[in-house]
Amino acid sequence: MRQFWDAAILVNKNGRPFRDAQILPAYVEARLEELKWATIVHELKLQEREEQRTIREQIREEKKVQKEIEKAEKEAAREQKIRNNLRKEFDALLERERKMSEKERIFYAQELAREKARFASELEDAEERARLAEERNQRAMSMAQQTKRGHVYVISNIGSFGEDVYKIGMTRRLEPKERVDELGGASVPFPYDVRGMIRFEDCPAAERKLHRFFVMGQVNKTTFRKEFFRTSLSEIKTAVEQLGGVAHWTMLADAAQYRETLRIEERIQNDEAYRREWEERQVRLGESMASLWDDGDEEV
Repeated sequence: MRQFWDAAILVNKNGRPFRDAQILPAYVEARLEELKWATIVHELKLQEREEQRTIREQIREEKKVQKEIEKAEKEAAREQKIRNNLRKEFDALLERERKMSEKERIFYAQELAREKARFASELEDAEERARLAEERNQRAMSMAQQTKRGHVYVISNIGSFGEDVYKIGMTRRLEPKERVDELGGASVPFPYDVRGMIRFEDCPAAERKLHRFFVMGQVNKTTFRKEFFRTSLSEIKTAVEQLGGVAHWTMLADAAQYRETLRIEERIQNDEAYRREWEERQVRLGESMASLWDDGDEEV
């Protein structure tokens, strides 16, 4: 605002030789008022875009959750069908044995014993697979019915963002690691390391509390939607424990690709033959991959 008044004073001073040209205070005030409202409108548009982006992200996440539920249902049905078919075959074998004469039972005793043992082993495996598939299906249905249940994840990417920068987010996926793997796609040079995965009954509330707790450590302070925070893992761990969350923590990041990259860079600097070999290999790999991509396709 001060710059506007300074500009007006300068124009008024220089305008005296030109028939005393003046910018009236009322005009400056009007322009400042116009600028104020233009700024408000701009901020509202940015907020609306951010809200729409959040909604679209939530819709995409919900679709993926739904796909997980459908996949779990199909897997449970498939394993149950396999188990039931085995039971029918086993019952048929027992029925054939029941209808045999005593002489036939003695003659086929070894074969019957082998078949019974095979069915018993296969049925035991099928029962276990069906049990696990049904448990997974029940978890998926439970998470769908209780939309607030999920996981808060704490991940780092030392190669991309350096030390002591963590993303604190949430997911309702049945397999939360899948969400982390998606985040480590083409948008960052290295994959994320999972430092903590915490299950909460009210996951959105837990995420909001953690974001508020570390708000001063936000890496991007122009928007509340960016979930990167500059803090220490021990502080995050303490905050999670205060919320009643229980998790297995990985205090030392693996960052395997980043650390291997550092080793490669050091060797490139000190070994000319290795540098040429590495460069040629990377060029060949790039050309071979390019032949597999369709025009316009991007790595995801």
